[in-house]
Amino acid sequence: MRRREFISLVGCSVVAWPRAVMAQASPRRALVAVLSTISSTTAEHWSGFSQGLLELGYVEGQNIDIVYRYAEGDQERLPVLADELVRLKPDVIVTGSPDAVLAVKQATVTIPIVCGVLTDPVTLGLVESQARPGGQVTGILSTLEGMTGKRLELLLELVPGATKIGMMFNSRSRAQTPYQQEARAAANSLRVTLVPVDIRAANELNVGFQTFVR
Repeated sequence: MRRREFISLVGCSVVAWPRAVMAQASPRRALVAVLSTISSTTAEHWSGFSQGLLELGYVEGQNIDIVYRYAEGDQERLPVLADELVRLKPDVIVTGSPDAVLAVKQATVTIPIVCGVLTDPVTLGLVESQARPGGQVTGILSTLEGMTGKRLELLLELVPGATKIGMMFNSRSRAQTPYQQEARAAANSLRVTLVPVDIRAANELNVGFQTFVR
């Protein structure tokens, strides 16, 4: 290679090198993944989440990116949607229910998970204990031991002499299992009969209420 060509090549490399370094040094925006059990048509349910991030200085599209997946009320879709989100390699996955957390935990053991409504996470195997959760899951505990029994007591105060109490549940939801167990134990203690109705979709609500009437 002739001397002049060599100097020109080196000169171009020196000029180009800082640009490449600058490009590599540009920080990647944090990616937050949201897995929701509700319908995308009721996405305003998550408006408070976006507003909260904004108040903390996180602006979507500027210093943070957010991707959403909605199960549209179908619990069986959660594992597939969780896999989709994990493949995007987000920095954190936010969910609104323990069932969504369970689906995410099956897809990853490393990505942090934040749940807005945690019910009995110890029984569900999401944390080691409430005092020392450990692992990758954190969130807001929405129930306390004995709360379901207190609710039944309040119902009996509202309707003195009641002998039957209706209870809707979704058998596809593992998160509702502790509720059912505690409700049955409380009902036995209060000497009332529970009338359970399995509701797996919103369009089954009317049928459920008809069952209660009968």
